[in-house]
Amino acid sequence: MNGLLALLEIDDEDGADPTAATWDLRNELCTLDLEPRLVEDTYQQDGSKSLGSIVRWLELRDLTMDGVKAVVATALQWAIRTRRTVKVKVNGDVLILSNATSEQQDRIIEAFIAHHGSNA
Repeated sequence: MNGLLALLEIDDEDGADPTAATWDLRNELCTLDLEPRLVEDTYQQDGSKSLGSIVRWLELRDLTMDGVKAVVATALQWAIRTRRTVKVKVNGDVLILSNATSEQQDRIIEAFIAHHGSNA
């Protein structure tokens, strides 16, 4: 059986390049003995024919349910500490970790994990 694929995106709601924040979250996920892959988006540079790129996604492959739980917990703590929003996508479902209360986040995460645990 193949593991789950998780994609993590940091919103750039403040208009800033999310590259540094993405690297920071990647470093935290590496403490879980995971190797998140950085994924870049390309975009047209203003007034130029050349393309630029920006690191926007972290990709984690072949995760177990315990791995997904660890990724979500780590991303949540990082989002709370940095006051950033992280979108976690697993099998097409999106979990948004942001400014909700701890109780609200716990209920949302439990439902998200339970849904994917029943599909594993």
